[in-house]
Formats: sequence, C-alpha cells, structure tokens
Amino acid sequence: MKRKNCLAIAWTAACFGILTTHVPIGASEAGSSQCKAADSISTRVNGFISDLLLSTDSGDIAMRDTVGINGVQPSQVALVTDSRICSRLASEIDHLAGVNNSGRVIYAFSVGNTFGALDPTIKASEWVQLLFYDNHYKFLWSVSVF
Repeated sequence: MKRKNCLAIAWTAACFGILTTHVPIGASEAGSSQCKAADSISTRVNGFISDLLLSTDSGDIAMRDTVGINGVQPSQVALVTDSRICSRLASEIDHLAGVNNSGRVIYAFSVGNTFGALDPTIKASEWVQLLFYDNHYKFLWSVSVF
C-alpha cells in the first residue's frame, strides 16, 4: 500500500508541477468564493464518487481502504459550499502545485469523513484529477476522473 500511495503522491505532484504553470486561473474567478457551485461537472464527479464507492473492482476497494472511505454510502457524498473548507482545500492544492494564493476555484465534496477536491482547470492530457484529503487536510490519494 505504501508504495502505491507514494507513487500516487509523486505522480500528482509531478502533474501539478508541470501543469499549474500552463493553466492560469481565470481572472474573473480570483477573489471570489473558492467553492464552485453545483453544475453538470459537480453532478458528474458526484456520480463518479458514488460509482467508486459501490465498485467491486479490487483496485477501487484498495483505494477506498487507503483513503478511508470503505463503507461510505453514496448518500454520504455531498458538494461542499463552505468557503472556509474550499479555501483550505484550494490552499492544499496550491501547496502541491508549489504556488501561493492562486485564487483557484474548486469543486469540493465531503465523502464521509474525508474530502474530495477537483480543480477542472488542471488537466493531464484530457484527465482531471480528483484529490482526496483527510479531515485534517492531509493529502491521501489522487484518481483520474475525466
């Protein structure tokens, strides 16, 4: 497990290090709330998380164990709109990316006692990464969403 987690952290850090310098945050979004509102993307991500929670795939089960979301039900997944939580998660993404106070605006989800965070402006090819954090905002895992 530790090796997989280290690889996930290294891969995520590499992607953020490469991509954040090439994908600017929209000027219209800077300075406003760092929580994205419910829309078609948040619906897709919520569906992705729900599918992940119900999956019987051994890789998904191992990931759920590592992240601590095994046993979480899809009904326990919710879009977060608390600006303090979004700000803290955005700050943690900035930390991974090696930048400060980017003003990034994210989708944040509560998944049981953990958080999922997604900044759709950061892509690796066509893939967007959903980042999982514990309730102390410690990075746990990254998974490609769409």
